[in-house]
Amino acid sequence: MHEHAAKRTKDGKSLWLLHITDNHLFADRSEGRHGVNSVDSLQRVLASATKTRQPDLVVDTGDIAHDRTREVYEMFLSMVREFVDCPMIATPGNHDLNKPFDEVLSRDSITMNGWQIISVDTHRDDVLNGMVSEEELNRLRGELEANTSPTLIVGHHPASEIGCAWIDGHRIENDVEFLQQLSHYPHVKGYLSGHVHQAYDGHANGLKLMTTPSTCWQFKSESAEFAVDELPSGWRWLELLGDGQIKTQVARLGVSEIRRNRL
Repeated sequence: MHEHAAKRTKDGKSLWLLHITDNHLFADRSEGRHGVNSVDSLQRVLASATKTRQPDLVVDTGDIAHDRTREVYEMFLSMVREFVDCPMIATPGNHDLNKPFDEVLSRDSITMNGWQIISVDTHRDDVLNGMVSEEELNRLRGELEANTSPTLIVGHHPASEIGCAWIDGHRIENDVEFLQQLSHYPHVKGYLSGHVHQAYDGHANGLKLMTTPSTCWQFKSESAEFAVDELPSGWRWLELLGDGQIKTQVARLGVSEIRRNRL
């Protein structure tokens, strides 16, 4: 683990979750988009996020690879392991491919510190919009009935509009059905996702809905058309409390780190 990373504190009261998403890594480490080198940016995000705290769990909600090869997923895993030694759950995004993704990364649910974290697959290979299949809904239902611990669901696509018109159409197509199913289980406290390259905090059916900035380039919020924002790369911390509450905060790279990250 990186020498400057903080030690993990185990107080037994909370689960500290580090959420990163939409990494868009290229096989060529010098490559990027919109003036941002995605490999360098992810490294700086991980370094900054772990400088003062080690997570109990890392969640990455997809679009990990822009070049969708096993080697890129292996590079991603190696980069994360430079900074953290805790468990990690990853979910595929629309830029990912199932086969190389699953050869390297785990999307298995995990229970720790009194919380259950369940990944849901909202992606279909080479399809932009999200969808939760009937098979996936049934699997999710089974896991929620088997374990009634406070639960956080994680997936790639948002389950509601976020006020950004051009990307709202990419959300989970059967979002109403998905959220209705989650609302049947009071121990489900929230849904955490990516895809939109921006931060959002909202509520639906009593659930906390969250999206997180990309670890590379950002999309402009409340935009009717595609637009890149100058905001820096970011991540989200979640503190999952023993009483089932969620505390959360979005963080971003500082000015000096942004300058070093530009192509």
